Amino acid sequence: MIERQFIEKLLTANGVDPSAPDEEIKSVLISAKWNRDDVDTAIMVLRENLSTHEQRIASVKHVFHSDERLKPETITSLLGIAMEVPPPEEAVRKRGGISIGTVLVLILVACVFSAVGVAWMMWQLHMRPFVF
Repeated sequence: MIERQFIEKLLTANGVDPSAPDEEIKSVLISAKWNRDDVDTAIMVLRENLSTHEQRIASVKHVFHSDERLKPETITSLLGIAMEVPPPEEAVRKRGGISIGTVLVLILVACVFSAVGVAWMMWQLHMRPFVF
């Protein structure tokens, strides 16, 4: 997670006061190659009330109630664990699917059930070869 002291040190190293307007802070962080989400989070961390952590609660609500997917870097910073998310095509391949052998077994079972059903109906209706 982004720490307040780190942001303050970065801003003072670039000659910007941590109490400067948001636009100045954003320009420094963007020039340091930060992505937009991290810049917004840094602004929230700088502007939060240290005694009540009011802004931190708002940022947690933003994470859990947004429709956007979280990036692995965000999850790593929030949870403190490293995770690897494979690309979607690899995940589909690893899940597998129905193999050719399974399809053939299903077709064979369906044919056996239908043949038994037709034979039983022919016997019930006294049709050939079940004529008495």
